Amino acid sequence: MALIGANGAGKSTLLKVVMGVVRQSSGDVIYNGSSLRSLRPHSVVHRSISYVPEGRRLFPEMSVKENIRMGAPARCNDLKERFDRVFLLFPVLKDRRTQQASTLSGGEQQMVAIGRALMSNPQLLLLDELSFGLSPIMFENVLSAIEKIRENGVSILMAEQNSERALEVSDRTYVLENGKIMMTGKSSDLIDDPRIQTAYLGVVS
Repeated sequence: MALIGANGAGKSTLLKVVMGVVRQSSGDVIYNGSSLRSLRPHSVVHRSISYVPEGRRLFPEMSVKENIRMGAPARCNDLKERFDRVFLLFPVLKDRRTQQASTLSGGEQQMVAIGRALMSNPQLLLLDELSFGLSPIMFENVLSAIEKIRENGVSILMAEQNSERALEVSDRTYVLENGKIMMTGKSSDLIDDPRIQTAYLGVVS
């Protein structure tokens, strides 16, 4: 699923509300039939939801492997297997596992942030502005990895400023304006909607 909208529409805030980082003033968040409203972020993670924040938010002086390890439970009997899955998805990180996170490129740092989120074995992965600070080629590489994650049975909710690519790679899209869902539907239908093309894809009618 994709969540698109202009800067300030509330995309990042919505994801933070789901994760319990921001408390909503009203309403509720329901996941798998249960409310997440009163939960703290670590409890949301225990519900099999994980989050890749905008800007990655890595620990720059820690190594790649140490950063990734932060996403796994403190007591983890299958830690090696979890690392193996991340390194299979992002082989470059295995080669750079002892490097400080601050020495990586923006794209490699994004891979670390995704790998860290995957260490909790989520069923739902929230992605906030994957394209932030990435070259178009690196963004496509990261999107390819996200597609593999989805093929492995993980649901994806992606808030993305690059509306065109978000529509192209998702099954369903929600359009957020001023904190409200204004449109929703199959991405393949919305990408051809004149209102979406004019407002978000730069198509002049």
